[in-house]
Amino acid sequence: GDAGLGGRAAAAAAARPYSVAVHVLTRDASRLTLRACTIPSYLYGCREAVSDVVRPEKAAVGGLAPSGFLPKGTSAIAKFGSALLPGAAVGDKVKMQSTTVGRRSKVGSRCRLNNVIIMDDVSVGENCVLQNSVLGSGCVVGDNCNLNDCQIGPGATVPSQTKEKGETFMR
Repeated sequence: GDAGLGGRAAAAAAARPYSVAVHVLTRDASRLTLRACTIPSYLYGCREAVSDVVRPEKAAVGGLAPSGFLPKGTSAIAKFGSALLPGAAVGDKVKMQSTTVGRRSKVGSRCRLNNVIIMDDVSVGENCVLQNSVLGSGCVVGDNCNLNDCQIGPGATVPSQTKEKGETFMR
């Protein structure tokens, strides 16, 4: 009975490549309530939230207090509206705009990142151009890749020299 249902549910959960966590806030407790049903709306929400936190003058106008929103040890790059979470490493001559780099993630030299969310433990090779993309935890992007409007699932690998627009990469 119940053991069979639990086994099927566990097997179904294991087949899913990732999960979504939800935190419910009242409208009074949050200035920004976001329903991110699409990748563009998710990117927009992340960009706006990080921008409010890394640009104190914007946060003061909007009513958000920057303290407490980013983990301790996060490096904020206010001029470009970007954030590097603790343990993130970025190579030489990297250009970032509206980008968040997750914990323990590495971005190679000479990369250009525009409106990109990089989750934790990601490796991005050298000389990559990434735009309007989400990189899932533990994924690897090879050298000399050009990805626009792409989603890379957790643990997926994108081979070097890949040039794609609007693609999804899964493990």
